[in-house]
Amino acid sequence: MDGASLLLGVIAAATVVMAVVQVAMLVCGVLLSRRLNRLIELVEQELRPVVDRVGTLSDDAARLSSLAIARIERVDQAFERLTARLEEMLKTARSVVAEPARQGMILAHVLRAGLAALRNLNETSPGPDEARTRDGGRARSVG
Repeated sequence: MDGASLLLGVIAAATVVMAVVQVAMLVCGVLLSRRLNRLIELVEQELRPVVDRVGTLSDDAARLSSLAIARIERVDQAFERLTARLEEMLKTARSVVAEPARQGMILAHVLRAGLAALRNLNETSPGPDEARTRDGGRARSVG
């Protein structure tokens, strides 16, 4: 055998080994692909109920949040009505209490002024004893 034939034999053997390795890689790739597909199917089967439940929970959460918003708006409206009624009641109470109180204060001032005027009148006009001493002990009648 000459050297060229030997080299061709080595090249042919290397090519056969490479082909066998490539076929083995292809078989391993197919097997790996099948295992991955089974794993994906298993994960999908296991997660499907969880995903469905999460979808249901998100729908429930959306419904509950819309109900909560509606109730908060109703409570807000009720507080607005309550505030308006309380303001109206306070205004009415002020008018019911304040006006008579103001009128009572006016009456009290008028009575004080009248009493003060009577006191001043008594202090400045001569009493019955003073009238006798000025007239010489007798009271005069006009008329």
